[in-house]
Amino acid sequence: MLVIPLRDFNELLLQYPHTAINLMHTMEQKIVELQARLQKLIAGDVQRRVVHFLTYLAKEFGEKTAVGTMIDVPVTNEDIANVVGTSRESVNRILNHLKREHLLDIGRQKMCIYDIEALQ
Repeated sequence: MLVIPLRDFNELLLQYPHTAINLMHTMEQKIVELQARLQKLIAGDVQRRVVHFLTYLAKEFGEKTAVGTMIDVPVTNEDIANVVGTSRESVNRILNHLKREHLLDIGRQKMCIYDIEALQ
């Protein structure tokens, strides 16, 4: 991570307007992505919101293996519940259902999604 004092950053943008334009395009893309994620989170039922969050984790932090997509990010059921706006108990029920369907496996520090397309 790079930290630049605000004054230096502003001077850099003034000196290199092309950099400022590129930064604006990047920020625009991030805002559009966040809006789409937010819309999916608020529009679906609880299971759909949990599945959407799991697929987001897989795409952003997952590593494809022979078994499936391994997510090496420690996420608790409480974390998932907070993100999708539901109770920990609801997340527990949904994750247990997905485990019984052999769509994923969750350990203490890792998660494996066997087939992202089938999960969705």
